[in-house]
Amino acid sequence: MEAEAASDKPIDPRAAAREWNALGCKAASEGRCRDAIAAFERAITADANDPDLFNNRGYARAALHDHAAAIADFDAALQLRPNFAAALNNRGLARLALCEYPAAAVDFDRALELEPDFVLASESRSLSRRRRRTRAGHRVL
Repeated sequence: MEAEAASDKPIDPRAAAREWNALGCKAASEGRCRDAIAAFERAITADANDPDLFNNRGYARAALHDHAAAIADFDAALQLRPNFAAALNNRGLARLALCEYPAAAVDFDRALELEPDFVLASESRSLSRRRRRTRAGHRVL
């Protein structure tokens, strides 16, 4: 980085990770998921111990329908922070997209155990139940 050379002061890897993460989040919010993934990868290179970075990259991968890679990222986030309700919900949504209904339900239930007022996880669990019933041939009211 040019700033490092100019000041001879080393760049803090966590600060660099935060900057790349912010760029990734901005790109994702603008629908530029491939750019977001590239930024999250740079962030992870700078700080591979931040579960939010893996969760964010997984979210961008899921947006591109790369659900298997997204699940791997959510798994990595959960390795770093086992009680990460957002990563559980996101992994559940990726599993839902792959029609892995029982595994998705486990993730949504666990997210709600951790955060009972997590509205998105509650909605995701309801969606999972509806899709599972529809897939099993039951009429959904």
